[in-house]
Amino acid sequence: MFIVSVSAVNYRHEQKNLPKRYQARAIAASVGDVRVLNLYVPNGKAIGDFNITPADLDVHDPDAWRDKILCSAPERQALADILALGYRDAYRNLHPDTVQYSWWDYRMGGLRRNIGMRIDLTLCSDNLALHDAGIDTEPRHWERPSDHAPAWVAIKP
Repeated sequence: MFIVSVSAVNYRHEQKNLPKRYQARAIAASVGDVRVLNLYVPNGKAIGDFNITPADLDVHDPDAWRDKILCSAPERQALADILALGYRDAYRNLHPDTVQYSWWDYRMGGLRRNIGMRIDLTLCSDNLALHDAGIDTEPRHWERPSDHAPAWVAIKP
């Protein structure tokens, strides 16, 4: 997690040296009144990293993926239920019609052919003043990258 701010970070916490079986990491920071928490929890013991396409706009070929994992109606409804708690998809809120993906399969040149999906979401509370949000595709072009590109948000002071 990177925090870029004109204000100093007034709090930072990172879990380190956890036994491998926990497979979870948490990093938190505060900048002014904004608290940021980044969780990596592949063992499923906390919510986060949903890997859900919110809408057909977020899928290269929606018909081919209809009702399959990442794009199913139950997954999308579960995400809608979370958003109904007072959260919003930062990227889609600011870019309602833009097609941008955050994940491309390594097979069949997914990145090169831009055959991907937007499954990496940044959810924020309704009262957070968003300045911008995006997906940084540059790291995806590095040698031995993740198949995901980082999603980011910029918050107004």
